[in-house]
Amino acid sequence: MPPLSAATRLSLSLIAGGAVANIYYNQPLLGLLVQAFGHDASVLVPTATLAGYGIGILGLVPLGDALARRSLIVGQLLLLAAVLVLAAASASLWVLVVASFLIGVLSTAAQQAVPFAAELAPDAVRGRMVGQVMTGLLLGILLARTLSGFVGAWLGWREVFFGAAGLSVALAGLARLTLPGTPPAARLGYGALMGSLVALVRSQPVLRRAALAQALL
Repeated sequence: MPPLSAATRLSLSLIAGGAVANIYYNQPLLGLLVQAFGHDASVLVPTATLAGYGIGILGLVPLGDALARRSLIVGQLLLLAAVLVLAAASASLWVLVVASFLIGVLSTAAQQAVPFAAELAPDAVRGRMVGQVMTGLLLGILLARTLSGFVGAWLGWREVFFGAAGLSVALAGLARLTLPGTPPAARLGYGALMGSLVALVRSQPVLRRAALAQALL
């Protein structure tokens, strides 16, 4: 396993922050979206995005154990860029809602970066290295709303999504150039992989407590 270098840590931090930011770009834009598509946009767009993110965590994030993480991250970011362009070009509310759902699903590339850091980091410094990548993720959450609000007010809501698409392409290139290629942790089909999650929850009480605590927050 290649070591987790400073450059790799920086790349994973940028990828985590840049990917997760896509979930929050629409929140400062809701007033503009209401003007364009009506009041339903203020409910349907953010709800679809968060629903997609939840489904992506459940259905896509486990693939990091069965596929090469670098390839998975690059693929998700490129698909994310395409969906962001679809959102920017939306001519109807329902196109935007579908695009928002897919944005949520594919933004889980952020949740591939964190376990990738854990895999690459030596045991002695794993907590600190993962913490650095988590810092990038949290900064992405905090900065997304501010950036989106400024760009939306200055240029318009479509330009926010076009800009986010360009950023996703740039992050895909960064991932391809700087992240190490690693073999999958397991050779499982999708059904077996998802079934293993059930066994994991049953056998790990610490995991059950942590999941319950997060669900109640």
